[in-house]
Amino acid sequence: MGRVSGKVVLITGAAKGQGRNHAIRFAEEGADVIVTDRATPYDEGAHPQYTAGTAEELEETKLLVEKTGQKCVSAIADVRDRKAVQAAVDAGLSAFGHIDVVLANAGMITFHAKSWEIPDETYDLIVDTDMRGVWNTIVCAVPSMIEAKRGGSIIITSSSAGIRGQLPYAHYVGAKHAVVGFMRAFANELAPYRIRVNTVHPGGVDSPGM
Repeated sequence: MGRVSGKVVLITGAAKGQGRNHAIRFAEEGADVIVTDRATPYDEGAHPQYTAGTAEELEETKLLVEKTGQKCVSAIADVRDRKAVQAAVDAGLSAFGHIDVVLANAGMITFHAKSWEIPDETYDLIVDTDMRGVWNTIVCAVPSMIEAKRGGSIIITSSSAGIRGQLPYAHYVGAKHAVVGFMRAFANELAPYRIRVNTVHPGGVDSPGM
């Protein structure tokens, strides 16, 4: 216990599933937490195959974090929207003064018979969430981390599909490979500021989204 006491952690996609569990676990280890989620339904035109997190679920995550005795700020933000992500980061900084750990967790997947038949709207939803969302999260949080001169850690949720050519969902595989590139590039660029950057690569996870 207490492995991250005094730290502040930003977690995207925290209304349920992996994001919620990460938030609770960080709090149990002594961190204050900033949690975000889109909290709006996915565009049906993109053919989502499960439901998005809700505002009520995000608030429940906040309450579960606070039950550990730690503080929590929640903010509705679609990671595809850089301004919304920046507003969430700013809300966390206003409450806590700094961010030590960024967990770019928000992501989703759709499954298809053939990757070349994936509709453009579905491609855009997956790639913008899983790739652009990670980009937005990092670039919004990093300036304050550098300014604070506390070092830190950025953790990107990739996937086993980020290191293998899994099928038949090439849009997701491409996005999850791309964030490994982000990790490698940002790890080099942020090393002088003592900010580590890593990816994690889970396989299938039994969560409400799936």
